[in-house]
Amino acid sequence: MSGGSITGNNNNGVYVSDSANTTFTVSGAPTVTGNTRNSAASNVFLAGSQTITIGEAGLTSGASIGVIRGAYLFIANNVNEDYSGNFSSDNTQYVVKYDKPNSQLVLAKVKTPTPEHIHTYGDWSKDGTYHWHKCTDANCPNPSESIEEMAKHVYDDGADATCNVCGYKRTVTTENIPVTKITLNTTTTALKVGETTTLTATVKPDNATKKDVTWTSSNEKVATVTANGTVKALAVGTTKIIATAVGGTDKSATCKVTVTGGTTPSQPGGSTGGSSGGDGGGGAAIIMVAGAAVAGVVGYGVYNYVSGQKLQALLPEGAE
Repeated sequence: MSGGSITGNNNNGVYVSDSANTTFTVSGAPTVTGNTRNSAASNVFLAGSQTITIGEAGLTSGASIGVIRGAYLFIANNVNEDYSGNFSSDNTQYVVKYDKPNSQLVLAKVKTPTPEHIHTYGDWSKDGTYHWHKCTDANCPNPSESIEEMAKHVYDDGADATCNVCGYKRTVTTENIPVTKITLNTTTTALKVGETTTLTATVKPDNATKKDVTWTSSNEKVATVTANGTVKALAVGTTKIIATAVGGTDKSATCKVTVTGGTTPSQPGGSTGGSSGGDGGGGAAIIMVAGAAVAGVVGYGVYNYVSGQKLQALLPEGAE
């Protein structure tokens, strides 16, 4: 076919049968377009392994030939010039290409454009040091390029085990820092019976693992102490209030508490006077109490008091 036009047929434009004696040669500027078969484009149908032969004169501008075939992909052999622009594929899934190394015109599969991928993000991804967001779509073409917001974990301090951003939990080994010293706001204090005061303990170092202390009184009959260091005077005398560090250390601090102002017994309805039981020397006061029963004896009982505390009971002269 040298020039000319074949168009408008509804049962192929040209049918090249699979026969050794059948050839279809084109040259010049032929046009084979606008033909159909079963309502689909079918201009030059190449059956079996048939091909189109390009004549010695070659093709010139304006040549336009539609081609369709079955299993094979080559449509012309021994092609020494790129005539791919003069041919088109009736099957829109293919285009005509020039295979120069093999001197062929071939049908090449059309590459379907890949739709633009839009990343989707979910929960944080994380390891022992970092957290980040990464595309969660299983069909993501390049997950590593989708990584965003990568950063190191954030903790409040060295003892905090949970990242404030992604919730990653780490293992924290806390070093035990023992108490080295305890001091009280005072080492001595004086109270009257019924009064209270609060002692304050300071623990060193400031970053000790356990800074709590326990409070004890060496003589709870004189004064007691609560868990927060409040001391209450109960009776005349002295005691030691001790603050001791918890956590296995032996560090402690002591405050000496002196309690004064106890009630001194008086002589109800009787009179004081001398007695052979004592002369009141050495800071002792001799008080005679009328009608007192002392050791089973009815008469005058004489009691010896020193600093308000009863030490002994004495009998009058002549008592047995």
